This record gives sequence, C-alpha cells and structure tokens, in this order.
Amino acid sequence: MATRTSSKRKVRSADPHKPPLPKPIPPGVNRDSPTPDKVELQAQRLVHTAGSPENAKQAIDAAIDKESAGDFRQDAFALRFGFASRRDLLAASKPLFDCETSDWWATQLKDGRWIVWGQEDLSAKSTFETLEAARRAVSQPALPEAEEPRSD
Repeated sequence: MATRTSSKRKVRSADPHKPPLPKPIPPGVNRDSPTPDKVELQAQRLVHTAGSPENAKQAIDAAIDKESAGDFRQDAFALRFGFASRRDLLAASKPLFDCETSDWWATQLKDGRWIVWGQEDLSAKSTFETLEAARRAVSQPALPEAEEPRSD
C-alpha cells in the first residue's frame, strides 16, 4: 500500500504579508483622535483665536522655532538648578495653572523639592515640599507692606 503525503499549500517566501482590511465606518462617524482631549481642545481654541487654520499653523511654527532657539537667561537659570539646558528644564516642568494667560511653571528639582518660575520672573526665591504647596503660594495674593502681620 502506498502512503499518500498530505498536500499542504506552500506559501511562497516572496508573498508579502497582507494585513486585514479595516472595517468600513458608516458615513458621518468620526474616528477616535489619537490626540489627547485637552490638547485637541487647546488646538481648537488656537484655531478660533488665530482666525484660521493657516494662522494657527504659523503660530505653532513660530512657537517651535522659539522653543528650539537658545535663551541665555533661561539656560543660566536651568544651570543654576542643576539642569543641563533650558530644554531639560522645560521637560521637567509643569504649567502651574490651567489658564491660557498664565506663564507660571513649577519644576521638581533632583532633591524632590519644587520651584516656581515664570517666563519673565526667573527668580525662584523659594522652594516647596509639594506641587500643591507651590500652587497655593503663587495663588495667594501678596499682602501690601502696611498690612503685613507683625511679629511682637
């Protein structure tokens, strides 16, 4: 009795892998955006504020150019707190407020404490134990000199 070999279909090695076709989406349905919701909301606000998508793109390009250019004051500030450059300082920083007009940042230092600084105010005179303490310190209005509490 002769044995019969099973004939399996051989795949040629030259055949490229073909991914499955995506399922069709019904008309009027938007795909989920890969952009986080908060970023997309800011982008929509920018488009409305700038007046057109072209103006918004120009504003983004200008911001990118500004971010990549060096700034001597901010580089020196970054070095003062142990960062190699302004770019490293910004990467370690968080916006202090979710406000479109605020330019205050909080940065965690290597020792775990936080500093607060602004684009125009690079003093960072105080350090704070937590991010929340830094946020409270900046949000409290300073008392005028005449109203400061006395220590008797």
